[in-house]
Amino acid sequence: MARSYRAFRRSPGIVDKNGKLIKGNPAGVEIWGAEPKVPMEEYGVFKARRLPSGEEIGPDDWALAHTIKNGTTITDELLEIDAFDGRKKIILNYTAPVMDDAGKMLGAIVVNE
Repeated sequence: MARSYRAFRRSPGIVDKNGKLIKGNPAGVEIWGAEPKVPMEEYGVFKARRLPSGEEIGPDDWALAHTIKNGTTITDELLEIDAFDGRKKIILNYTAPVMDDAGKMLGAIVVNE
């Protein structure tokens, strides 16, 4: 299974209920230029703007933060990111909650492409 997960051309990530990345893959490192495993309180390390508006995304306004706090699913969010290797890139961002059978938040999935 681990080999299959690494083969994704997109960047699927699994985060815990606090929003900290617990599982990434090589595509995420390729997209972001690093793989910071930070909790939601440290999302300020990520820099991006929503397109086409150019609105800066604050630490509490990332789609993943909304998913963790509110259980919302975000799809097709077009972003221009400042990757950790200094390059700017255009990505699509998706997030979805992972719940147990009782509806309790276990974590979330984030996908960048």
